[in-house]
Amino acid sequence: MNMHLRKRIPEIITAMASLAILTIPETCADLIFFDDFEGQPPVGSGNPPGWIVFGNPILDKGTFTTSCHSPTAAVWVAFDWGSYWGWGAETTNQQTYTVDNYTTLSVWMKATNDFSAQSVALYLQDGDGTQWRTRDEDRFQPTTVWTEYTSYVTNMQVESAGTVPGLDYTNIVKFGFLAYANGQSGPNQLQYDDYRVTAIPEPSTFALLATGILAASVRYRRGRRNSLQNSGRGTENECN
Repeated sequence: MNMHLRKRIPEIITAMASLAILTIPETCADLIFFDDFEGQPPVGSGNPPGWIVFGNPILDKGTFTTSCHSPTAAVWVAFDWGSYWGWGAETTNQQTYTVDNYTTLSVWMKATNDFSAQSVALYLQDGDGTQWRTRDEDRFQPTTVWTEYTSYVTNMQVESAGTVPGLDYTNIVKFGFLAYANGQSGPNQLQYDDYRVTAIPEPSTFALLATGILAASVRYRRGRRNSLQNSGRGTENECN
């Protein structure tokens, strides 16, 4: 092996460990649910396919095909905060999903006018009616620029309790988001796109792999040093 390359092997192993820490969560992620609203006829006025928009402030809603985050379709909701608590949107596809604490919910959003701070929370609901959402301090503030917002299940709080205590991770039936008035007033419009639910490997899984790679680097360094020392003693004996 080229001497220069052999000297750089520890650096290469260390770089591999760093790369593993950065990329394993993404490359090993398992897509649980995804809706980009593509491939559906535009809805001029009404709920988008597979979703229902609810709440008293709603003026109108539908899908459109311009200025979207994904190529050709997104959902728009026109509303007036008035004196109401807010509004929301959720899936209606009648399927059951399994999640865990490291599952992430994410959505891209853009508003006609900036929302106030901590206005939007992502949520999921099980078959017994228990609903968990983004905790208060982590709620989002949609702006006039398309932005992705993400929540981990482990960082959520209870929005409403169902008939059975606790969230049933193996019986999730709805995903969605809630938009809170939070002191806002007047009309606005929110666009949302690419709602995604992803299972991310537990941090200890890829941390263990990275630790193993780093340990291999240390072993290589020690082995290389011992080899050089032994080689030096052998040469000295030969000279004597």
